[in-house]
Amino acid sequence: MTTAAPPALKRMLVVGGTGLVGQHVCRAAILRGWHVTSVSRKGSPAWAVPGDWADTVEWISGDVTDPNLPLSQLVCMHDKPVDAVVHAVGILFQTPALNDIVNAPSISASLCAVRRLVTGQARNDASLEFDALQSASAIRLADELGMAASEATITTNAPHVPAMIYVSAEVTPTMEYAVRREYLVTKRRAESHILAQAQRLRPVVLRPGLLESKFRPLTRPMAWASTLASAVTGLVPPALHVADLADAVVGAAEHSEVSGVLGPQELAAQARREQAEAPVSRADV
Repeated sequence: MTTAAPPALKRMLVVGGTGLVGQHVCRAAILRGWHVTSVSRKGSPAWAVPGDWADTVEWISGDVTDPNLPLSQLVCMHDKPVDAVVHAVGILFQTPALNDIVNAPSISASLCAVRRLVTGQARNDASLEFDALQSASAIRLADELGMAASEATITTNAPHVPAMIYVSAEVTPTMEYAVRREYLVTKRRAESHILAQAQRLRPVVLRPGLLESKFRPLTRPMAWASTLASAVTGLVPPALHVADLADAVVGAAEHSEVSGVLGPQELAAQARREQAEAPVSRADV
């Protein structure tokens, strides 16, 4: 009697896995049986969404804007391209101290960040660049993944089409006054390049509205207001819970028919589909 070989482990690389979106993506993927590797400047997260999922992630420290970072090695595991790459790196401000305030996981942490800024004790890192983080890094990542996929297809004589998932943002004309032009331009530049790689990989661009999470309490009221304004006026997209976005990311990685641009409504539908097909606990998120 022969025993069937176990299914191959699905492999995902999350760039920016220590951030709010990245952590939720890592968690959602781990709970659904993926092998997950995260690369970020911090390496391992300074704080983590509750649960023991973080013990299973392979945390790697690396600056995705560094041209010497060996992305060609990161997009391959055991001499094969990963099944999905998720680019979850993004900033709202080019000043690191302001991002610390907005992204703090609690009100007390936000207040501490404000105090450090006011008293001159905030970290004085070099200004962050929208282009380097949101555009150039994603373009280089897509190129490396595309080359690895093409080489694997030639070597094995079998098609290997990994998913390149880019977390972008939905910005309606009404919202444009509230964001810097460079933020939107660099996002769209990366989107265009990734979508043009359809012959070598499966491009997926996700455009959520404002994200709602108890781990970002400072912007939570804005997310609630966005959902209300969407229902009343339709001029802004409804907010999306970050756990729903994470479910949509994993669902997009799972289903080979998913490609192209997914807006707020499509993301909500994809999240519901993923929870229906592979439900995981949402008690702590």
